Amino acid sequence: MLLIGLLLMPAISEGREHRCDNVLAEGSYLGDCESFYHCIVRKRRPNTGFCVTADRKEHTLALKPGEQMCCTKTEAIKMEVKPGGTLACNNTEAKVFYPDAPEIKAAVAECMKDKELADQCAPKFCCKAKNCAWRVVNEREGEQLGCTAVAAFTVKRLGGMWSGLVCNDETCLFAALDPATEEMACPRFYTVPPSVGQNEGIQKGPSKGSDAAPITIVEFSDFQCPYCVRAEETVKRLLETVEYRGKIKLVYRDYPLPSHDLAPKAAEAAHCAADQGKYWEMHDKLFEASPQLEVADLKGYAREIKLDVPRFEECLVSGATSTLVLDDVRMGEEICVSATPTFFINGQVLSGAQPLEAFKAVIDAELAPKSATSTKIGEAPAVDAGAGMIPSRR
Repeated sequence: MLLIGLLLMPAISEGREHRCDNVLAEGSYLGDCESFYHCIVRKRRPNTGFCVTADRKEHTLALKPGEQMCCTKTEAIKMEVKPGGTLACNNTEAKVFYPDAPEIKAAVAECMKDKELADQCAPKFCCKAKNCAWRVVNEREGEQLGCTAVAAFTVKRLGGMWSGLVCNDETCLFAALDPATEEMACPRFYTVPPSVGQNEGIQKGPSKGSDAAPITIVEFSDFQCPYCVRAEETVKRLLETVEYRGKIKLVYRDYPLPSHDLAPKAAEAAHCAADQGKYWEMHDKLFEASPQLEVADLKGYAREIKLDVPRFEECLVSGATSTLVLDDVRMGEEICVSATPTFFINGQVLSGAQPLEAFKAVIDAELAPKSATSTKIGEAPAVDAGAGMIPSRR
């Protein structure tokens, strides 16, 4: 099995008893690993289709020429589709979309005004939890469209690799497969239990913003993780956005990955700085300097942010704040965090180094009256194909 690149790859746990058995299922995923996303990579079979329902069961159906299939939340559906049509499922039903709809034809015509793209403009369709979306993509660049519960995302293939893109309600996965022999499917509409993101203990940790803010973002992150460094820039932009001023409380929780040997001590260093009232100064410095996080580096950063260095060194060397980091990791495991970065926005999961638009989509839905939170068909913020997350190997 050829699996080279991943976008927003879900975390994989191994080597210890996992506390999230209610959302795990046994199955093949990226090299016989378990994942609560339970995505399946399998050998392509002639004249058959397959998809995965929310209960993480694989459905395989024989298909006649012209037939297509997809999975709703609970069942697999197949039907005959006229040439050019696309069958897509939302949570409850299957829908067929044809590219000759007036608004779609207009969008394709607009794309074709660019002579270089004239033969590459193609409408693609995907379904969200309650409705569906379309977007004209550039097939020359290998663009693909995927829908989560809140938005549609367009990604480009990595280099010359052929890639597969599948989504569930929370995130999209991107993998390099052999197009002649392999295919991949996810439980499109699987979501973690509501209690996961609403655990009161999740909000304990260093924070900025008012406790009365209508939006609380809890970030589980790792100072040595490159995707976390990228996400940190997005979080800063988010907090500086004028329309959200005073409306967001940010809570930071440590989730140093076992593969990042310098991350635990860096996390301890931030808490040692907190003892002197400068948690966020050290937090920002660590992300700015990452991955230069050796103990000698940490001591140098303490001098730069004007800490009492002997007091800081005593705290760091003694491991006085290590229990705070361990408590964060335990909380992360309890609520099924298993990759960095992972965000909970008012309890809703947003995984990976997502673009600003992805954060805003969730936040705007939370701030808007519930009767006005539906996403319009055709709205599709782009996502950087390099965005992602680092899997845990716990």
